[in-house]
Amino acid sequence: MAFLNIPAARLQLVKLTALFSFLTPLPIASATYTIARCCTLAVRTEYEKYYDDKFPWQVCNFNIDINYSTNETFVSITKPLWWVKEFCPGTQLSDTRQWLQPLATYISPYIGLLLLCPKGKTEQDDETKEKPWAGLFWAVVATLKELVSILGDPASAISGAASEIYADTVALWDISSLPAERQRPRWVAALAGALKFSSKTDWRRRQGPTQSASESEPFLKGTTVTSNNEVPSEATTQPYVDTNGEETARAISICIAARASFASTILIPVVLMLAVTAATFYDAYANKGDKDTGLALAYCIWYSWILVPAVAGNCFATVLSPDLARRAFHKVMYFDRGEKVIVALRDRHVNNQFWGNWLRRQDQEHHRGFKEFRQELGRDFWFWMRLLAWNMLGWSVVAVACGAGAAVAWTTPTVGLGCRSFNFILYGILAFVNAGLQVWYSWLTVRDSDNLEGTSEQQAGIFSKLTPVGVVQAVYWFLVGVNALVVVVLGTIFHLVGVYRTCWCDRITMDDNVMIELNSKTAEAYENAQKYWISTAYVVFSIMTLICLVGIVFRQVISRRMDEWIDREEGDREVKI
Repeated sequence: MAFLNIPAARLQLVKLTALFSFLTPLPIASATYTIARCCTLAVRTEYEKYYDDKFPWQVCNFNIDINYSTNETFVSITKPLWWVKEFCPGTQLSDTRQWLQPLATYISPYIGLLLLCPKGKTEQDDETKEKPWAGLFWAVVATLKELVSILGDPASAISGAASEIYADTVALWDISSLPAERQRPRWVAALAGALKFSSKTDWRRRQGPTQSASESEPFLKGTTVTSNNEVPSEATTQPYVDTNGEETARAISICIAARASFASTILIPVVLMLAVTAATFYDAYANKGDKDTGLALAYCIWYSWILVPAVAGNCFATVLSPDLARRAFHKVMYFDRGEKVIVALRDRHVNNQFWGNWLRRQDQEHHRGFKEFRQELGRDFWFWMRLLAWNMLGWSVVAVACGAGAAVAWTTPTVGLGCRSFNFILYGILAFVNAGLQVWYSWLTVRDSDNLEGTSEQQAGIFSKLTPVGVVQAVYWFLVGVNALVVVVLGTIFHLVGVYRTCWCDRITMDDNVMIELNSKTAEAYENAQKYWISTAYVVFSIMTLICLVGIVFRQVISRRMDEWIDREEGDREVKI
């Protein structure tokens, strides 16, 4: 028979061809899932549709390094979502390079920027202070809470930093033209503005003909005098302890001399940001059309808002340690050592209103006191609308970062709403909600503060009773925790580990017939990289840089006033000598 005359080599080739034809419709069963393997499977099922001169693994670059420096693109391999769910249900976990490179390139610098943001501080009780390890533990917990607050409610943090810069600039703008007795209160408000203003915050006043040094000794040791005659009253008419202003002037000079340098507060964040930008844009240019590079760029854009509170939060007068300001002014000012000693960025705007009212009291003898102003503030509808506008202004910075990051992730094939773009959009929505809740919670706190004055949150029963302020506070902190720990932290971990690197995660939809892109460096990916990815990154980083430059300009104005004070004090000292 003719079949028996076929040479042995040709017979083996026919057998292999028959076996290959039998196996091509079958899915690949392997514990090691990769998208390239899934792409190869898709090509094998319809091999005649693609190239006749290439094998399936060559079409999908399976175990083949792609040269991203050339303009060469590869054929688009698409399959319906239902097919992907059935034959490619796995997840491609990241290898060492895939998670270590973004961690070192842009995540670590952004963590450094986040740590540079000003944070609130809670006063520890005496029992905690006696236990060093307990004090350290609660200090770490308080710091983590503040970081979670900045991540979960970034709009309020940015708004608070901008409000502090504005208040300091207004207070110090024309201070040189004022007499010395009117300058000193403004300097106190600017340099100690991060400290919580309470009903007891005021100048120290004499209680008798003389005041011994022992009366102020406890403050030097960092403890609180609880004697009633040490607590100033709004109705008191006793003269100030520092009648001639020498102690106040000395405290102002100490705070100004100890202010943080430009290098430690501004230069470091800028250098970190330059490192992030340079590394990110280098990867984007060197790997045009690479899906992982495009998504890494999206995350880098998403985090870019952190630069604003990191720089703006170090542009106002209280960039030095507020504890130093409290100790420097302890002989002339009384600061209530309440539960919250240093006000967090999210609460700076309201706290600045009380400091501003105190300044007006220095110029107007019969101006309203703390409690009266607080009651008026709780009823001032337009003030809270302005605060909401400030928070929305802060949210607009976050919205630019979230929208741009979502746009890059959206245009990364498969084009459409995927896990990462949804993550960015969800963060922006929760940040918007939290910005509004923060205003609501602040208003309820001010409105109900007469009932809570002198007690902590636990003593007042905020959490134990279903009061309006307690409910709003609980909802606010729950959403802040979700936004920070789930959306940001967990979402970033999923990105680094590779949980999102799966075919079905490329497109979030209820339609199983949506086509999913399985190949790398397609013509669509290369075109989107040139048209959207890099240009979007340029725009976002330019916006963030411009905002930071505005803050730096205001910082220079404030620093100029500080230098003028030091020069004037040195000149007066030389005249006296």
